[in-house]
Amino acid sequence: MSVTGDLDGNNVAARFHQVDVSKFILVSRGYHWINETSYSR
Repeated sequence: MSVTGDLDGNNVAARFHQVDVSKFILVSRGYHWINETSYSR
């Protein structure tokens, strides 16, 4: 999807594409408020 327009007198253009949400780390590994170990990449 592409969006173009005017924002505060400036021309703006944005392109969006669909992403598979199962690829997000937060979804794939689960979310926990408290982690015993850090998850650093």
